[in-house]
Amino acid sequence: MNYEHYDNLKISADYLVYDFVSKGIKGEIEKRIAFQPLQGSLVFNVAFGNKVGDAIDDYSVSDNKDMTKIISTVATAIELFLTVYPDRYVYCCGSTMGRTRLYRMAIGNNLQY
Repeated sequence: MNYEHYDNLKISADYLVYDFVSKGIKGEIEKRIAFQPLQGSLVFNVAFGNKVGDAIDDYSVSDNKDMTKIISTVATAIELFLTVYPDRYVYCCGSTMGRTRLYRMAIGNNLQY
């Protein structure tokens, strides 16, 4: 993606968890991106949302007016993950139908062949 992304990523040693801080009209909000293996496969689900302790709240709506920057940060994390693990696949699905549609549009509008 050719959009600005958050570059303050804190990456776990195994490249499965990425933390960053969203900065916008509602202040600073801690975010987390995590790659979760699907049982018995090389496919990983990518989850992201507000960081709550060591968990992710992927249903919350922060409305910090930085959605494009967050989506671009997730794309950057996916690129880093696949660079470290080129034999793995990433599965993306929103926690709601609306979010799935949003992610599909973001990918479709920015996919480079």
